[in-house]
Formats: sequence, structure tokens, C-alpha cells
Amino acid sequence: MTQPTEFKFKMEPTGGRPFNPLLRFRGTLKTVTPVVFKNEDDPSAKERMTVKFDFIDVTVIDTEEPYPFPTATGTLPYSDRGETIWMAWANSFRTIVPKSEWQDLAMPFKVLEGKVQEWAYLPARLRRPLTDENGENIKGADGRDKWGVQDADAWQLVSVEGYSGESGGSTIYDLIVEKLDGSDDKGFMEWLFTDMSLKSVPGHSTAVEAQAERKLIPMLVESGKLTQDAAGIYHKVG
Repeated sequence: MTQPTEFKFKMEPTGGRPFNPLLRFRGTLKTVTPVVFKNEDDPSAKERMTVKFDFIDVTVIDTEEPYPFPTATGTLPYSDRGETIWMAWANSFRTIVPKSEWQDLAMPFKVLEGKVQEWAYLPARLRRPLTDENGENIKGADGRDKWGVQDADAWQLVSVEGYSGESGGSTIYDLIVEKLDGSDDKGFMEWLFTDMSLKSVPGHSTAVEAQAERKLIPMLVESGKLTQDAAGIYHKVG
């Protein structure tokens, strides 16, 4: 059932993984649709809000297993509380998309429709059941699971066509491409890791993580932002 349009989705907190097996991809968001689920067998159960994202023209950047399909669909559970899967994604949305673009919309995420964007399954601070050293859930005195905020992965936006984040300037990927254009990667890691001016650029922490795993430059080559010639020199595309 499609959620009535009068519902106001919040992008700031007040209190099986989507897209499996993908871990990072780029694609065009064809549609984003709010959906409500209710347990018909339990009249007292509350409705659960989710948001479904349908992508076309998908380019796989990282995946747990081969994914040859040009489309991808995933659903994120909605919540207006902090430290949730939704708010991890919403935080990345607010970092990239100017508030003036969405603050008056009942469904802010609609501004993403039709745009090429990159998503990644990245570390976040989420409220989850606490576990012991054996991976077993820790119980409280009442026998119920104890919960706490801890490190876990969640889907987040890395870049969106037409937006460059709150800084109003280039994304980290734009700067990286410019840095590598006409040179090899000698000194690149030191620049990325130590240049303090880069830390405020949208996507910096994600780029650092990818470079630490030696995935950053191959990702930029695979996605068509860079080429590398026989001498090992990189060139900006376009």
C-alpha cells in the first residue's frame, strides 16, 4: 500500500541487507516509493514504514558475489529515531543534498529520482542488540535483550549527480581525479591521508577507507572517471 502523501518524512533524528549481495554501486534512481506494511494477523500491531529504491543502469563497484544485472531494488526501514539504518542513510543524504532542495517536501528523498548516484554499505553508529565475546545476545535482568549504540554497517549515499555536498565545492572524487590527472599514484596515499584541507570535503572518510583497501583508484577507473596508460599515468576522462 502506498503511503498517503500527507505523511512528513524526517531527515533529522527525533529519537537480510537491502541490495544484497551488492556492497557498493552506482546507478540511476528510477523511482523511490514509501510503503506501509501491517500484520493483518495482529490487529494491535503497528504499521511499519519502509522506503523502496529502484535503480536502473547499475554499475557494480563492490559485491560479495557476481551481480550481472542492470537493475537493483532495495528497501530501507523508516524511523525518525537517531542511530538507526534510516538515519545513517539520511545523514549521508543531508551531507550531500542542500537543505534548500528538500526541507519543504513531505518526501525529501524524491529529489533523488532520475539522478545518477553512488551508494555504499559503510560503517555507521547504530543501536543494536549487545552481544558477548561469543556473539550471543546479552540479556538484562528482565530477560530481554540489552541494546546499545555500536559500530555496524548501513547503506549510505556517497555522491549524487548535480550535488557536491554542504561545502558547495567539489566532492572528494572530483579532487582525486584532478590530483591523479597526468601523473602516477606516487605520493597519492600520503596526500589523501594527511592533507588536512581534504577532511571537510564530502566523501573523504569513504575515500580513505576505500584507498586503505586499495579499491579507490580501481573504482575510479572502472567507473570511467580515469584511464591509465601503458606507462602507468592516469588521465581524467571528459
